[in-house]
Amino acid sequence: MENSSPKKVISQEILKFKKLGKEIKISPKTYISVNKENYSITYGTESISINIGIGKNHVAHLTMSLGAWEALNEGQELKTTTLKEFKKEYL
Repeated sequence: MENSSPKKVISQEILKFKKLGKEIKISPKTYISVNKENYSITYGTESISINIGIGKNHVAHLTMSLGAWEALNEGQELKTTTLKEFKKEYL
């Protein structure tokens, strides 16, 4: 059987490797979006990417601009939007 639709395509040129530098905790109430296949984000600036292993067969990716990563490491507040907040604001 031919696989005509790959599940993941990565286009990446790595400039260097570093540590995240700060612990990130994400509430289980955080809003998520389920996207159609071929969803992508393109950054017009340098960015960082974190691979997160889930079980034996899955990988998630957390990506942010270099500026966001620097703000995180400077101690700026990290806030996620809950599903309840998202519904109140946008739906």
